[in-house]
Amino acid sequence: MAKKSSKVILITVLSVAGALIVAGVVFSLCYRPYMAVYLTTGDIYFGKTSVFPCIKIQDPWFLQRGDDGSLSLEKFSDAVWAPKGGMRVSRDQIVFTSKLSELSPVVAAIEGRGVPQQQIEEPQESGEEDVNLEEVLDSEDLTEE
Repeated sequence: MAKKSSKVILITVLSVAGALIVAGVVFSLCYRPYMAVYLTTGDIYFGKTSVFPCIKIQDPWFLQRGDDGSLSLEKFSDAVWAPKGGMRVSRDQIVFTSKLSELSPVVAAIEGRGVPQQQIEEPQESGEEDVNLEEVLDSEDLTEE
């Protein structure tokens, strides 16, 4: 009787373990958030990553600095050498990785939702002269009497 119950327990444990492994694999394939991958070269890439059997960035994007110092988000496949597919990255070249929020302007641009524009309010005309805090502090005697 003891052999039969131990077999049932073993089969149950193995079944639960197998189900958890399958669920984990399915979840990791279905839910992959956008990541930022910062390399030792100073380049930063964005995309959905996988780590097995090697680190790969699917549909990678990168930041490109213009001659005037401005930054733009560029699709890796649109680069001059016309790379095809994802991008494999050596683990030794990665400084850090970070998940991107779904609200990130980078994610919005990648998904074609456009980059949300921040509303910048014009300063109110008060008619008063701007005050330089350093000049005020320099001109006043702040010692206690």
